[in-house]
Amino acid sequence: YYYAGGGLGGVLDPNVYTVFSNMMMNCTVNLRSKNHVPLALFDDTGWDGWTFSSAFTPSLESAKARQGNCVKLVKQNANGWNSLMYARDVTALADWSNAVGMVVALNGASGLPGGNRIWIEFRWRVITGATTNEFYRNTQYIPTGDHWYDSYLPLRSNLFHGDRIEMWANFLINPGSGGSGAVIYMDELRVIVPKKADLTPVLITPADGAYIATDLPLMAWSCDEPSVSNFTVVIDGTPVDAGLAQQYQVPSSLSESAHTWYVIAANGSAAATSTVGAFTVDITPPDPGAAAFIEPAGGESWLEGSTYDPEWTTTGISDVNLDPAHCSLWYYQDPGYGEIISAFDGLEGTYAWYIAGIPHTFSNTHLKLVIPDKAGNTASITSPAFNLIDQGDVRTAGWRYVTVYPFNDGSLDGMQNGSKATLSWDTNSPYAGAGCLRASFINSSAWAHVFYKPDISPDANWQDATSMRLRARFPESMGFGALTRLDMIFFFGTNGFEYRQIATLDNAWHEYIFPLNSNDFHSAPVTMDLILQAFGDQVKVGDWLQMDEIEIYTWDDIPEPGAAACVLLACAAWRRARGTAGRH
Repeated sequence: YYYAGGGLGGVLDPNVYTVFSNMMMNCTVNLRSKNHVPLALFDDTGWDGWTFSSAFTPSLESAKARQGNCVKLVKQNANGWNSLMYARDVTALADWSNAVGMVVALNGASGLPGGNRIWIEFRWRVITGATTNEFYRNTQYIPTGDHWYDSYLPLRSNLFHGDRIEMWANFLINPGSGGSGAVIYMDELRVIVPKKADLTPVLITPADGAYIATDLPLMAWSCDEPSVSNFTVVIDGTPVDAGLAQQYQVPSSLSESAHTWYVIAANGSAAATSTVGAFTVDITPPDPGAAAFIEPAGGESWLEGSTYDPEWTTTGISDVNLDPAHCSLWYYQDPGYGEIISAFDGLEGTYAWYIAGIPHTFSNTHLKLVIPDKAGNTASITSPAFNLIDQGDVRTAGWRYVTVYPFNDGSLDGMQNGSKATLSWDTNSPYAGAGCLRASFINSSAWAHVFYKPDISPDANWQDATSMRLRARFPESMGFGALTRLDMIFFFGTNGFEYRQIATLDNAWHEYIFPLNSNDFHSAPVTMDLILQAFGDQVKVGDWLQMDEIEIYTWDDIPEPGAAACVLLACAAWRRARGTAGRH
């Protein structure tokens, strides 16, 4: 984050990040606001003009790269200080006078000495005539182990005002030395520079090519040039003055047809025009014609656990913008409807329905086929009444959150002590169930290994997992006094990928969701490690955390609760969503 006057001098307090995050979630964010300008992509052995010192042997690596290729560096000595990249003129590589930060991807793959602080020191020399100013920024400490992380270095843009800018890098281990033969990977070295404001408006809504179900649309656009004095929106060739607002409510109905629009921004001395957008107004629902259900014909009983073929005629279904591929099929639940399928070609006239997951028997229910157009207008037809018979515990499958590690007994679901903490089963105020995992820290550390499990592959369908959800509680007193931020980092091997979230230190339970890449879990065994990374200071001896209810969102069998367990339909739906039938 940055402000118009230049770069931030240091990393912001975590509370400020939270405030910015909330602001961003409640407003339109200008995604054009900054550039990540490459200083080195390391995609070939020219190393983008950089030269590595003799203390490291570089080679091109593709299998480990974040994208494209990366550089593999093998340390040639055990020294605690080494030159890494020789100085070069970088004046023309970026708009340094507006730089607000730099980021580099690092991987301390193997051979680095454990327990030491290891980092890269980037240095700059700014030369103006006979005056030289030199300063540096350090990466975060490089964690040992084969996984990537992005290191962010804040920069002050006012330090880079000069005629010539030189840059180089050193590699440091402190205290001590070691690491001869160690392997480090580096990729994607970029400087972060705000983009210059642009007078050209960018159309937001209606999106280009959209079909809209209103003839009174709200037109919206964005423009980041602060000198704008007027916007003109032009719809079908007719200009309208919009003032300084970056939106315009169409005051009278547009025809049901295709339309074009664009926006002109002016600031008194110049004007700029957006691209031309097109959209189609469609407020008329499809005509179902003479379409009607053939099956069910009325009065029959369909049994859960069997496959039936609802069938209907499609005679006369029409709409100039018909969207048959997004028809949907539903059954009546009194009240409301249960979804059978949300998107299929309804003009095929039939659908094979394997009946499963109905919460109880429905007498005199019916089916509904919903027929949409591209604007979202719909028509529907309903079947004659029939009966849906609940057959008890019929299994089906679907995407849902599955509880993998509930921590309901002293086994802690196979989690083992990390190098900096001991685990115990805690029955004092768990988030859910009989107890939860508690980790108590036995060493002070800025990189605290909490727990691990050697192989999580058999525990659930990790191969299709797209996110992980858990609940954790951290005390307000966590860490020494200068602690500014604490990250939870989950490492998954054998590929060594990391996922992190910032912990909230307020002695309350919080839910944390970690996006996952299911491709990371296809090569068993897959290890799972939890690390706490402290910023500003260390986690101290005697600190603790509680963790409960680790779930993953994946494709999984769904056991249907029997009818007797479904007195309240809302209760059944809640249990399915949590994947914890029988838990409260």
